[in-house]
Amino acid sequence: MSGITNKRKSDASTSNAKKKKARAGITNDINDHEYAKTLVTDILANRYVLPEDDDTINQHLISLASYTRSLEQNNIVLPQKKSKQELVAAAEKLAGACNSGIRKQMQVRR
Repeated sequence: MSGITNKRKSDASTSNAKKKKARAGITNDINDHEYAKTLVTDILANRYVLPEDDDTINQHLISLASYTRSLEQNNIVLPQKKSKQELVAAAEKLAGACNSGIRKQMQVRR
């Protein structure tokens, strides 16, 4: 025996190891569109005044289109508002599940 042992290399150091991909940050893309958000707010509040300059109008449209595309790519879905009846039903369902779980935990197993 020569005293030299063959050690197995770590899997992490091999070139075949999968690397973690960075998550696409939603906040970065959306925060870049503050001007478009302001345009949307003004348009919906009937405060938007159509500029006379065609270049400015074009920039507004590009800004809105870019913002729309970023929302589509980030798959942002706004939660639907629930009616009072739906909230009451959900609360009752949750209370029932809690009570059931507590009863099961309180039972003495034989």
